[in-house]
Amino acid sequence: MRNRNAFLFIFWRVLIGFFFTAIGISKLFEPYQNLLYLVQSYQCFPPFLEQVIARTVPWIEFLLGLFLLLGFWTGQVLQGFLILIGGFILVLGQALVRGLPLDECGCFGGLISVSISRMIIFDIGLWGILSILLNNLKQTKCLGLDQHFDS
Repeated sequence: MRNRNAFLFIFWRVLIGFFFTAIGISKLFEPYQNLLYLVQSYQCFPPFLEQVIARTVPWIEFLLGLFLLLGFWTGQVLQGFLILIGGFILVLGQALVRGLPLDECGCFGGLISVSISRMIIFDIGLWGILSILLNNLKQTKCLGLDQHFDS
């Protein structure tokens, strides 16, 4: 049973890591103005912060995803993801509550179109999975680079 649980934690770690690495790469290869327009459409940040978000979030998604995929700094990366996904939930939620005229969230760049309400549900589920991975960090780190650096 212990091996099966470890396999599930590794599976989720690799899957989420691959997912965010791919999403980050797709956004990095698009003009940053596409993400800037998306961030501006949520109408909740000052202009200078919109620029910072549009330029840094793809890198954050890519690097956190890559580190999670490799199992490197796993605990810190999971904490970073919890903060990032929590922020996504807040931004999407305020758009939904305010009734902003957005047909989709734009969370996946040009790859996939998802409604805001469905994305909130997805993000809440993802936040839950990330929390479980963090609470079972020893098993989540299995077969990752952390094993080579932990004392």
